[in-house]
Parts: sequence; C-alpha cells; structure tokens
Amino acid sequence: MSEKSLVEQLQDISSNGNNNNGKKFIYFGGPWFNDTQADMYKRAYKAILKNKTVAFSHVPVLNQAGGVSPFEGDEVDMEWARLTFKADVTAMDNADVMIALYDANNVDEGTIFEHGYMYASHKPVVFVTQGDLQKNPVNLMPAMAATTWISVDDLEDFNFEAIAPSEYKGGVI
Repeated sequence: MSEKSLVEQLQDISSNGNNNNGKKFIYFGGPWFNDTQADMYKRAYKAILKNKTVAFSHVPVLNQAGGVSPFEGDEVDMEWARLTFKADVTAMDNADVMIALYDANNVDEGTIFEHGYMYASHKPVVFVTQGDLQKNPVNLMPAMAATTWISVDDLEDFNFEAIAPSEYKGGVI
C-alpha cells in the first residue's frame, strides 16, 4: 500500500472525528511500510478514535511536513525530514502517553526511537503488538522499557487514564 493511499484511508476513518471527552493526548507511533503494518495501523487508529479516555492523538503519517513524504528513489528531502522530525518530537513532548505499534515480524527503528524518547521523558508507553514474540524475541531494552503490552483488539476499551504496568512475557534477546 502506498503512503498516499494510507493517508487517504486514515483521513476517511477520522472523518467522524473523536467525539470522546477523554483526557489523554496520545502519541501514535508505529510503522506503515508494508500491507501488514498498514492494516495494523488502520485498525489501531479506528480503535483509538472510539476510546473514551483519549482526547487527541498525534498520528505522524497524518502530520508530515508538507503532507505525504517526498521520497524520490533513494533520496529524501532533508528540509522535509528536519521539519517532520521536529514536529514529531514536539508532539511527543506534548503527549501524555505513547502507543507503540510493534510488528514482531518487521521491527521499525523509528518506532523504537520514539519509544526510547518517551521512556526517557518519563511517559508511559503502551506496546501494541502483533506477531509471535517468542519466535521473534524483542530486544531487552524496549522490552523492559514498555509500561504495558496489549493487542490492537484491546485498544478501544483500554483505560489510558489509569495505565497499570504489566510484565513483558515474550522472548528477549
């Protein structure tokens, strides 16, 4: 799925908006670089829009400098990259909590960076996982730094106002 197509689908999903009266500002981190990841991203986004404890979520792919990323072949517009990075860091600074979408079959370095940034900022990180975490163990640093671990199916009813820490139960490398 192309990034442009994903952005259009997410905009369609959000056309009804989040009418909840929740209190939490969510930083919505995760990869969208293959069809499996894009599907997880859309399912998670739909669930967050229905979550009663969420006031707002910053979704990086919907907030890139100038819209969709200007990749041309192997080259990236460095001004776009700088502005997008700064916007995401500002959103993480303003957020109360991070949702980190984690695809055990294809780990995204950007999401892991965001997770580490939020951990260093003393903000909870809710890892939302898909894939076999025993067959594809998680590096011990993100595994131990996540506040709790849930699935996409848990997002709609997850209480972001009272996040209870949980122990990671998958494999670790």
